[in-house]
Amino acid sequence: MEGTVAPRFWRSFHSVSKTSWTLWSIRNELYFENKHVDPMETIRRAEHAFWEYQQHSVEQSEGNTVLVSADSAMNSWAPPPPGYFKLNTDAAMNLHTKQCGIGFVLRNGSGQSLLVVSQPTFFSTPVIGEALALRVAIFEVLSESWFS
Repeated sequence: MEGTVAPRFWRSFHSVSKTSWTLWSIRNELYFENKHVDPMETIRRAEHAFWEYQQHSVEQSEGNTVLVSADSAMNSWAPPPPGYFKLNTDAAMNLHTKQCGIGFVLRNGSGQSLLVVSQPTFFSTPVIGEALALRVAIFEVLSESWFS
């Protein structure tokens, strides 16, 4: 898909995407934490996000942009320390079809999956979906005998 469109378009597309993500993130800081961010700081964060994206991508000869692995917590998973559990949750929502789902995985210190759940459900926004996934996961884990 990217190979059929000019590389300049993709650079602009990624710039707009990172700017939109930055605005969304700062909006969430205001909404959830009542934290006001200066407009110049907003611009700085957007520029930094785009710069960071560029540092972790490589231009191929056909003009496609491919992400390469980065030393980032976003690109790797690590098991919890021995004797601890790690609970990862997620929610997904198709805005066009309104199909929604949640899932979670509970793992031990060896990284072994102890409980894996995926279920269709309904929620009105992605934030509500993430909260619902966490709530269902916590209730499920507490209803099991993991901590007995």
